[in-house]
Amino acid sequence: MAAELSGFSLEEVRLVGWSRVYQRLFPDPEYRYSLLGHLEQPAAHESEVRDLKTEIVTPKGDVRRILLNIHALPKSNDGTSRHALFGVDTTTEQQRRGSPPQ
Repeated sequence: MAAELSGFSLEEVRLVGWSRVYQRLFPDPEYRYSLLGHLEQPAAHESEVRDLKTEIVTPKGDVRRILLNIHALPKSNDGTSRHALFGVDTTTEQQRRGSPPQ
């Protein structure tokens, strides 16, 4: 499912690493750092983020609007923070309604 939203397969992510994938998904460094702060918030505060509007750039150069929800999960046995991230591609919906980019 993540591959369908982002355009990056799990194999590509494993090959180049998350850091490089984030750089490609979010090419603007300011936007990327701001967004990563939101993504880290649930794990740090054991909370959640709801309806975070984002834009990503796929490997083909297409811009997609993704609505993210992030939920903190119980820590693993070794104390590592975990979270679940759910994304919905709203690009087509917004284009159909004529909504401008956010």
